[in-house]
Amino acid sequence: MDAVSKAREYFGRMALDITNTIEKKLGITSRDTGATGREFCAYLIDTHKDPGLEERWREYSQR
Repeated sequence: MDAVSKAREYFGRMALDITNTIEKKLGITSRDTGATGREFCAYLIDTHKDPGLEERWREYSQR
């Protein structure tokens, strides 16, 4: 695995931690009150693109 792939995986895991475990701003359910797959993916991608992702993840991890 090259360095770019490792970095993507590293930051991808951080984004997943934040969206699935920590913030949980959106959740996919089978109900009309839940997010769609598209909405959740947009949330995940926005989190992944956040320039402060690593710092944000570290702050959450220290709580």
